[in-house]
Amino acid sequence: MPEALCPLLSSLPAIEETGPFAVYRKKAWERFLSLGLPTGKEEAFRAVMLRTLYQKQAKGAASHSFLPRETGSKALFLSLEEAATRFPFVIKDRVEKFIQNEKNPFALLAFALSRGGAFLYVPPGCQQETPFEIKISEDALACPYLLVAMGKGSSLKLVVTREPSELSFGLIDLFLDSGARCHLTEVQEGNSEAIAFHSLRGELKKDSYLQSLHFSKGSKIDFHHKRVTLAGEGCEADLAGLWNLKESRTSQAWIEMVHVEPNTRSLQRFKGTLFDKSASSFHGEIFVDPIAQKTDAYQMNQNLILSDEARAEARPNLQIFADDVKASHGSTTGGLRPEEIFYLKSRGIPEVKAKGLLIHAFLDEIISLHPESIRRKELAQWIQK
Repeated sequence: MPEALCPLLSSLPAIEETGPFAVYRKKAWERFLSLGLPTGKEEAFRAVMLRTLYQKQAKGAASHSFLPRETGSKALFLSLEEAATRFPFVIKDRVEKFIQNEKNPFALLAFALSRGGAFLYVPPGCQQETPFEIKISEDALACPYLLVAMGKGSSLKLVVTREPSELSFGLIDLFLDSGARCHLTEVQEGNSEAIAFHSLRGELKKDSYLQSLHFSKGSKIDFHHKRVTLAGEGCEADLAGLWNLKESRTSQAWIEMVHVEPNTRSLQRFKGTLFDKSASSFHGEIFVDPIAQKTDAYQMNQNLILSDEARAEARPNLQIFADDVKASHGSTTGGLRPEEIFYLKSRGIPEVKAKGLLIHAFLDEIISLHPESIRRKELAQWIQK
């Protein structure tokens, strides 16, 4: 659709022109316009209902609130404006790098329209054992931006929960210095009418580790794009996700692992259960730079189809330019196996309960990755409601 005829663009609020981030927001908006809106021919957006988005009219100014829970931590949770004063070089480096390198126009839009963003700083050596929890409460139009910077040898457990919004474009940017360890959990509440485009960006330095878990119940459009750059020897990224879709909800995942240094490891594990008329797509990419020898990368997507009208797509893409590399991918899509149901029924388990146990076992592989047992139980109950 020509941008001049796009109701979405014509209804977006004006870019905020005051404050320390005004110049950055303007640059992000200009780059967004230079990239243009996706047409649907691009591989990553092929399964997204873009026409539905472009016909959507944004209501009001972009607004949201970050609601952190008190943890007694040494980590600092600041507004972006305060962070720009206290940590000017960190903010400048991360924001300028993001704007210059970003290729997803919706991630740029999230930053350009963001107001009242937040900055979480974990000092070098700080060990954040208690989870730092952030709830993002969103209005009709929401564009939350969260920047996380972790110092050398620090550790963090971060939980981000998003309430459903009519229209949202969100962005989380992570920077892990040498030896830092981060466990990130994102929980996306479901809404049959919501449209959400959320992005995660991560840069990992030497010997750092990132585990990212994503849980979603889907929406009319639920698009999440995660790109992690492994930029230091010995660093490791483990990205996993789970969507449980009912009614006509959808979920689309675009995952990029970018290896630019030798001796790095990445793992992608994503699963989906689909009921009714729901639909999902997984587009996973592994890129290995010529210098990134000794890379070890694996990608997996599995879907459990529980209705004749549900559908799932999986599109792996490996770009390997180094010689000494281990890289592989796998994907399966299918229903419950009749022989497994029969086995449980033969042991006196009713059919409905037997199917429930098999679905739970399928989901549990991802849920069990969470480092805390209490949170695993909560997620298991939440995702299956």
